[in-house]
Amino acid sequence: MAWQVLPQHLESRIVSEISTTTALKEKGNLGHLKTIKTQRKPNSAPLEHDEQVAVVEYCDSLHIPIFAIPNGSNKSKHQANKFKLEGLRSGFPDLCVPLMRDGYGSLYIEMKRVKGSTVSPEQTAWIALLNELGHKAVICYGADEAIEVIKCYQLGAKGSTTRGV
Repeated sequence: MAWQVLPQHLESRIVSEISTTTALKEKGNLGHLKTIKTQRKPNSAPLEHDEQVAVVEYCDSLHIPIFAIPNGSNKSKHQANKFKLEGLRSGFPDLCVPLMRDGYGSLYIEMKRVKGSTVSPEQTAWIALLNELGHKAVICYGADEAIEVIKCYQLGAKGSTTRGV
């Protein structure tokens, strides 16, 4: 079994198995399934999912309203088309804190891994548009940066360290 040491901000959580299991039919034995486990490299940056979970847990612990916009979730072609017709837009930020502060309508956060992440043109365009419309929209690399942005936003600090585009 593959185990991973959790990032420092998640150490208090129960260590869970980090593996991706893929069921493959063995050649010639259609009824039997073979499980293959893959593991991230030790010392690699936490996944964006793990970082976002930490941010949501932080907000939940302080009763700060927050919700996720599941744009990046894996969907079948049929589901993707259905959601697109319903208004799902590529590149829209991952998280929203729906509180007015210091003249901003809401805080939108596009989460990225600490290392190895890139910002798409669609994400850049949404961040710029949301800022033009009177919201605070930023890109945060890791949970620590996002939590710091939320703390500053809560206090109404316009000079918070953010990466708005």
